[in-house]
Amino acid sequence: AGSDSYYEYLLKTAVTTQSEPNDVDLAMHTTFQNVLRETMMAKKSKHLAVVEKAKRDAGGTTAKTTRRRNTIYPIQDGSTFEHLLCFVPGMVALHEHVFPDSVVSSNIQGDGESLNAIARGMLEGCWVTYNTTKTGLGPEGARILATTTSSRSSSALKVTNSGYYLRPEFIESIFVLYRSNTNMKHDGGGFDDPSNLDPDSEYYTKIAWNVFQNIEKYCKTNVGYSGLKDVNSQQSLGSTHLNRVDSMPSFFIAETLKYLLLIFAPKEHMTLHDFVFTTEAHPLRQVYTLGRGGNVGGVEGGARSCAGTGTGTGVGGIAGSRGSNGSQQPIAPVLVVVGNMIIAFMFLFTMRRLRLSRR
Repeated sequence: AGSDSYYEYLLKTAVTTQSEPNDVDLAMHTTFQNVLRETMMAKKSKHLAVVEKAKRDAGGTTAKTTRRRNTIYPIQDGSTFEHLLCFVPGMVALHEHVFPDSVVSSNIQGDGESLNAIARGMLEGCWVTYNTTKTGLGPEGARILATTTSSRSSSALKVTNSGYYLRPEFIESIFVLYRSNTNMKHDGGGFDDPSNLDPDSEYYTKIAWNVFQNIEKYCKTNVGYSGLKDVNSQQSLGSTHLNRVDSMPSFFIAETLKYLLLIFAPKEHMTLHDFVFTTEAHPLRQVYTLGRGGNVGGVEGGARSCAGTGTGTGVGGIAGSRGSNGSQQPIAPVLVVVGNMIIAFMFLFTMRRLRLSRR
């Protein structure tokens, strides 16, 4: 997890600097592919723990009617899970989105899974670490003790660091999988066509909304948001300061809230066809789009849609955007959080200046 930026930029630099679609820096692209082959695609990979489970919904139940798929935990050293590793599903999904079928399949269980399937499985694994705690928020660290029998695989999740520090990695991966698995056309339309939506699109938005609600429930304070000392303790409910970490990292606003906002924003706003997000969530335009007319899928198109005058999925402006089933998805609460945080910081900064000027 400590070298995550290196692996991200092998891919993202190649994508950002391409002069036209699929005209990438082959050296970087090849290196990234080799990393995938030698780590995640090896038959006895020490970077993935694969467990077969029924897909869970965002409420925590397991439906018998849902299709089964692998739950995959991104790990290091054979069994160590860190929240930081939850950026991996998004990175792998982005590669598959930009270069489909460039790495055809893996041999992880001898079944030739696509990278996209592996990315979905890893996102599911990260979601399990959230969905099995009392607060619904994921621990900083755990050990994945996987066992395999002739009939099935299972695992035990042993939490080794129960803190939650408002990290963005899981939300970032939800955003990338949600956007990359929606087949958005380049002809200025097709965003609302149900045939273009991935079956899991609504599932991703439900997970993101679930995490946002739990952050609001357990991490919100009178002056901002705090991390938690223990994700299995509900003592931070209400105004009590028990179980709280007296810190709100800058990445919470810059990344966690930004990705939450973009998940519920109109899908043509900052599309993955036009932008690459850095490890700090700064959107960079892909070079080949700079001279293109019409600004399809860019900031201007998204802004028009957010204003309620475009042709995107926004309904009545940015207060709502459509989910995969055409229902309204809540974006206003995320905007309110961002706005309130900016106002609070401006107020505290002004008060501090006034106090200093009186001395």
